[in-house]
Amino acid sequence: MRRMQVVLEEWQYEVLRAAAQREGKSVSAVLRQIITSQIRKTSNQDPLLEVAGIAQAPPEKDLCSETIDERLYKA
Repeated sequence: MRRMQVVLEEWQYEVLRAAAQREGKSVSAVLRQIITSQIRKTSNQDPLLEVAGIAQAPPEKDLCSETIDERLYKA
């Protein structure tokens, strides 16, 4: 971990302090949890999101059950 100083508005500190007391954690732990949560939201690190749309093919007009054999077995 890296030590740093952060300047907060009084109301921000009070919200963090109340959350820390409620959760039985330190203010620093609550702040780290909030920062981690925000980073995960904005960075799309979810492995499932990385594969989303991988099998999506471009739309084709004649892709239907009547032409499936031709498409699958065409040499």
